[in-house]
Amino acid sequence: MPDYSNRDAVYNDLAAPGAAIFSTIPRQLTAADAGMRGPSVPIAGRTSSAKASATSFAAPQVDGGRRAPPRAGPTLRPEQVAWLLERSADDANPATAARKCPVGRDLYTGWGTLDVLNALTMLGASPLPPPDHYEPNDGRRPLVTRAAAAARTVTASLDYWDDNTGCLPRAPEEGDPSVFARLTPGSPAAVRLTLWAPATEHVEACAGHAGG
Repeated sequence: MPDYSNRDAVYNDLAAPGAAIFSTIPRQLTAADAGMRGPSVPIAGRTSSAKASATSFAAPQVDGGRRAPPRAGPTLRPEQVAWLLERSADDANPATAARKCPVGRDLYTGWGTLDVLNALTMLGASPLPPPDHYEPNDGRRPLVTRAAAAARTVTASLDYWDDNTGCLPRAPEEGDPSVFARLTPGSPAAVRLTLWAPATEHVEACAGHAGG
């Protein structure tokens, strides 16, 4: 976890290598910064190859990794791919020489280091969360309105880290004012349910009603 990388307990989801990455570098940068980057290898044109470090080297590795699961499962939704890459990551902890990181999700590496092979293995062996066709719509009434349907049951997903608020439509039916929320096995012990009037423009920071 180099000093230039982010630290955030909520928004850091995944880590990838970004230190001493051997790549093509503009020649003027390697000449001006040779001491930091080490010896460069001149190649044709205005570039050379050398080792460099930045989060810009980590980001494209994750971008490339997120393309692998959809090739194996073309029907995957983006939120399912994100869930898969996060939960299949190689956890960083003291046992893996990451002394600062506790076991499990942490503020330095999120769920851990990108592991595309493990993600593809999980894709064939682990049940994924169902696609959430009503997201992202948190606090956006037009999307909620368009999603309304005659169905009496609406299935959606909530995730503590990536999608901890869900706004779902439910047109009240005459003579049947009851609303029930059912959690699937393995869900958190409690969720908070809030009902709002059809004319509501924005839903945010509701205390809600806690229930198991």
